[in-house]
Amino acid sequence: MTFCEKIYDAWMGETQRAKIKAILSRIKPAQPLLDLGSGPGYLEEFIPALAADINLEYLRKIRGARVRCDMNALPFRDSAFKTIFCIDVCHFLKNWDDLIRILKRGGKVVIALFNRRDEESVLSALSKLKLVDKFSLEQENELVLVFKKV
Repeated sequence: MTFCEKIYDAWMGETQRAKIKAILSRIKPAQPLLDLGSGPGYLEEFIPALAADINLEYLRKIRGARVRCDMNALPFRDSAFKTIFCIDVCHFLKNWDDLIRILKRGGKVVIALFNRRDEESVLSALSKLKLVDKFSLEQENELVLVFKKV
């Protein structure tokens, strides 16, 4: 485990858990659910999801379903998921069309942005989807965008 990963786990664990609780209080995700860029699996502590991350060390910490993959080359069939969570990882995502491809019609994508400057680029990248909710999380003044595939 790298120094950065150790710091992230120790420092961000509580923050990420609080953020996830706040999101889940507003969003009722449908299954199957993909946690894209899952990290060590904080979302999976609250709700069943397929954890997807490129970091094998993080995936080893997750007890549930998990897959190692690059978020820019998603190994999933079309319309595989009803809900996709992308919490604090959008700055790594380049292939937004692939994300849309794996989302079922009527499904939702939940995007959490710690950098609000990314909002316009995310809105543009997901313009094929309908923005159905937008809210801020007080703890980090983070922006959450919820899109639906119609």
